[in-house]
Amino acid sequence: MLKRLFHFQIALKSFVIVLISYLILMLSSNSSLGSMLDIIFIKSTKIQIFNFIFLMMFFWGMLAIFKSFWIATSLFLSANIIVSITNYEKIKYRNEGILPVDLSMIRSIGKILSMVNIWIVFMGILLILILVYLIYYFQKTLI
Repeated sequence: MLKRLFHFQIALKSFVIVLISYLILMLSSNSSLGSMLDIIFIKSTKIQIFNFIFLMMFFWGMLAIFKSFWIATSLFLSANIIVSITNYEKIKYRNEGILPVDLSMIRSIGKILSMVNIWIVFMGILLILILVYLIYYFQKTLI
């Protein structure tokens, strides 16, 4: 019975984390809360459900790989925040979101980094590494 309750708690926490992550991604499109809810519940419900299920499966995959709820959560939310900020900035400057074609620019990482302040990138990576280490440390010492 306790094991079933534990699995239910993990599933509920996963649902809440992915829901928050999904709403953050939706808000990164520079739209109001009302128009965001209109898109989710009225205009393209099936696509939004598919996107949510995809995010949930991605999060569960991270849980399976790391076997640690807190490490998977921190990495998932960190990646989500990075994608949200990137999407927000791209929409702000070019009026289009991140497209699959943009991922082909990964090969020219030097050009991309020349457009971004290197200290922001360095501090972001350092912050994520510190966050993952602290979560791992506290998980080992508190549990």
